[in-house]
Amino acid sequence: GGGAPVTEDFAMSEIRRLSEDPNTTNLTVKTLGLLLDEAKNAVYNPVKLLEGAGGDLAKYMAHPLTDYYINSSHNTYLTGDQLQGDSTVEAYTAALQRGARCVELDCWDGAPGVPEGNDGSEPIITHGHTLCTKILFRDVIRTIKNTAFAPPANNPYPVILSIEMHCTLKFQQKMFRIVDGELGEMLYRLPDDADATMEDLPSPEELKHKILLKGKRVHKPDEPDDDDDDEEEVESTPRAGNTSQRGLQPAMSFTGKSKKKEGHDIDPDWSSLISLAAVKANLEKTGKPFEMSSFAEGKTKKICETQNGQFIRYNMRQLSRIYPFGGRIDSSNLDPCPAWGAGAQLVALNFQTDDTPMRVNRGMFLQNAGFGYVLKPPPLLAKGQPTPPMKLTVLVYSCQRLPKLGNARDVVDPYVKVEVLGAGKDKATKQTSMVQDNGFNPAFNDGKGEALEFDILMPDAAHVCISVWDQDVGSDDFIGVHSVPLLNIRPGIRHVPLDDAHEARLHMAGVLCKFTIKELTPAEAKMI
Repeated sequence: GGGAPVTEDFAMSEIRRLSEDPNTTNLTVKTLGLLLDEAKNAVYNPVKLLEGAGGDLAKYMAHPLTDYYINSSHNTYLTGDQLQGDSTVEAYTAALQRGARCVELDCWDGAPGVPEGNDGSEPIITHGHTLCTKILFRDVIRTIKNTAFAPPANNPYPVILSIEMHCTLKFQQKMFRIVDGELGEMLYRLPDDADATMEDLPSPEELKHKILLKGKRVHKPDEPDDDDDDEEEVESTPRAGNTSQRGLQPAMSFTGKSKKKEGHDIDPDWSSLISLAAVKANLEKTGKPFEMSSFAEGKTKKICETQNGQFIRYNMRQLSRIYPFGGRIDSSNLDPCPAWGAGAQLVALNFQTDDTPMRVNRGMFLQNAGFGYVLKPPPLLAKGQPTPPMKLTVLVYSCQRLPKLGNARDVVDPYVKVEVLGAGKDKATKQTSMVQDNGFNPAFNDGKGEALEFDILMPDAAHVCISVWDQDVGSDDFIGVHSVPLLNIRPGIRHVPLDDAHEARLHMAGVLCKFTIKELTPAEAKMI
């Protein structure tokens, strides 16, 4: 794992620690199994999991915000699907405590009794044009204030509130009073001379315990009116029929485009609280450091395919937020790896959905003690050459102590799936054969292991997701998963711990694999 060489004395102390005989000089098969199967031998490089990824934390956190991947939540208020899911303030607490450092607030004019207790003057948060329930903006701000930096996570690093503004000026003024009153000194405000003098965004270290608002600001006379900037594509979201039955005012039942025109009036007081200004993206132009843009999933895919180098350079100086296609009404997620591979900092995911992209996101943000800020690799910061193409071989030997699912009498029929997700062509899935009726210690290929091989062109952006499944009639059942960035894998025979669908570690369960990573020759890389 990149540490000091192992001495004979250390090896013997480890053997004795797990042996029944504290004075033994022999390594038994049983003790070897225990050594291989414990957390100390896990596949994820333990140094990367430490504060500061093993270095000095303050130094690690001293770069401008643009230099980091930032753990980001999409439509944070929702607990279910995008059409009729419940909105709750608790969803903000859950996301922030799970490491999210950017959460989303979709803000609308309130109405009497919507939600219950609203006198009609309170702005609300909901998913427009849908049957999703409503919550008070005030309650969300208060919840964020009380939980963003609180125990048990105790994460002191800054939180970005991504504001999608649909409110009229009267309600924006109310939003200003709520935020100014509730957050006070916690709110980071741009210096008065930021337009003229700011060269870089502050660092997470400088912004500890600060909350930043991202949204539209009042346009200065010399600035173009960015007609279509930064609003999520509400017009592409399927409608949920008659919205009035859940209390949306008629003014909200609009066709996306016409209302967006009206919505460009921004209250000057509210505008003064915005420290990350939402603007229309222009990859050609260097914007001010505090200007940032949002990109829809489809647009991002196109940019990554046709202007990737330009996008990488853009993301060295500006923040980018990527959000899922509006048609993902089931709250499924986009693959974050291509956008990360281009240096996009904020890839917003639906935290309530346990799917492969969310699992990869968890694996990414295990780094740096789960603080939600991970430094981008050197080539994406103009500080080094990309890692050359690699061949990854995962030799899957066995699983250990897999839980029974559902009907406790049914013994599982497990197989192991390995997915590589990355940028460009780096996307592949392979799996072992199935072992029948054995969840305790299923061995593949009679214990000799099954080899799954992957050629990876861009290792800096690649993530490896290892999951175990129970083969079943109809559809297979998910058992557990572990995701790790390719370059954080420790080569050798390693223990792969497993988390269930609720992110809980499965007690004593795991997969035993041998990981080999070898650099490809230029000729081999050309063949991919």
